[in-house]
Amino acid sequence: MATATSEKLDAKVAAPAEWLKARRELLTKEKEFTRLRDEISQRRRELPWEKVDKPYVFEGPRGRESLADLFEGRSQLIIYHFMFGPDWKEGCPSCSFLADSFDGSVIHLAQRDTTFVAVSRAPLAQIEAFKKRMGWRFKWWRWKSLPYLFGLRPRPRHSAECLQLARHDAQGPERTGPAASHGVGAPSRPLRPKRADVDWLRGQESRFADARSHGKRVPR
Repeated sequence: MATATSEKLDAKVAAPAEWLKARRELLTKEKEFTRLRDEISQRRRELPWEKVDKPYVFEGPRGRESLADLFEGRSQLIIYHFMFGPDWKEGCPSCSFLADSFDGSVIHLAQRDTTFVAVSRAPLAQIEAFKKRMGWRFKWWRWKSLPYLFGLRPRPRHSAECLQLARHDAQGPERTGPAASHGVGAPSRPLRPKRADVDWLRGQESRFADARSHGKRVPR
């Protein structure tokens, strides 16, 4: 019985001219997809912000917090809906694969006036235990209150996996639509760095460039 790996290795082998013809045909489709994706991304960026006036409540290590509390003094917030249901023994494997890269991005988001948090519907004790097991440090809160977060109604057994971007000003929180309701896309709006953040980023780039020139690894 052939395995999935062997089936992939048994793919058709073609002569160079035949391969080039097929590659050019595929390239035409790829360019069509790129143009369509750019158009959709632009339309997503042009969507209006929506005022958030519902009482969302989250449970974290500090206790109950509102949506405004999650910003932690910053003007922008990225929320990742981590699929981890109340009756699950562990988090979603696909979400876990992505989450392995979250810790490294948190410091860069903070320098762009942005706070990052993950939210799930599992009990906080389960979230904390799984987070410890996986060696993660990013903020991960339990969301348990109605109404459904930002209008995303969970499917029967878990919440939809997506990213959402919110902003906070003197008038209170506002949000854009989800980047994707099934699977993760880019945030709906570009993140806005501050002047000081740009200087910090350039300093970081200089440190990494100097370290690479000397064959060293830069500690975070």
